[in-house]
Amino acid sequence: MAETILDRYPLPTALTERLGSLSRKQERVLEFLVSNPTAGASLTIEQLAEQNDVSVSTVIRMAKELGYPGLGALKRDLRTAYLTTLEPLEQARVRITSRIDPDFVAAQLERDAHNLEDLLESVDVAQIVRLGRDIATARRTLIVSTGSYAAVGHILSHQCRFLGYDVRLEMRGASFLAHEVASLGPQDLMIVVGFWRDRASHVRVATHAKGKGARVVAITDAAGSHLARLADEAFLVPTESTAFYQSMVAAVALAYAIVNAVWQFDLERGEAVAEEAQALYTEMDMFLSRASRLDPE
Repeated sequence: MAETILDRYPLPTALTERLGSLSRKQERVLEFLVSNPTAGASLTIEQLAEQNDVSVSTVIRMAKELGYPGLGALKRDLRTAYLTTLEPLEQARVRITSRIDPDFVAAQLERDAHNLEDLLESVDVAQIVRLGRDIATARRTLIVSTGSYAAVGHILSHQCRFLGYDVRLEMRGASFLAHEVASLGPQDLMIVVGFWRDRASHVRVATHAKGKGARVVAITDAAGSHLARLADEAFLVPTESTAFYQSMVAAVALAYAIVNAVWQFDLERGEAVAEEAQALYTEMDMFLSRASRLDPE
């Protein structure tokens, strides 16, 4: 049997469900993007139309037919799906844009700026406000993550606890994760932070928590991931880098936006708890003042 688009890599469910509605010309454009994920990502809409001998309006209609507001969002989803099939060093080879070391640094900074722009274009502020409310009203929020991705969870947990909310990060896995998930119920919230490829244990515990009535939210970069499909709600964040890793810059920006939403939900409560925490900082003599002198060893 001939290979199809679906055999290449995991495409978002919403996209695959609409493949049958495309015209032959639109199918040709999509097939080109799937078959040429690196080259296709850099083409303008005019160049893509010319490459496939179709009109610009055909490309626009193709993206909208698949449920996207524009070509850019479609290309991002396709590229993310493609990158999940590559190992870290394979990703680095695909992403290399320069052979001069200083340019690698500049390229990464520019890539992160683009990631932030993409987040601003695609993020739903109402969705962030809703998650802030859910965290503030949940009995307990458990954030599940691992590795460098846990940086996002650290920010959420630390800042929300400063405001007085029971938000915990579990990144150790195994029995530690099982113990935390076992106590979740209908009044609780689970946030799973994961990018690149789904971690099997995270999908399993999210499934278990959802079965017990807990609300599950995913912060991920792939609409076609198991986590995105399983979650009650998913936040899609661009994590493209110029090397072997997923960049957390946009995800960290999202985390701070969520913390802001939690804070704004009940300013009086948050400030009361934060003031007590600040008083304890002083009582514990936690920080050095600018005038402090360290004793010599």
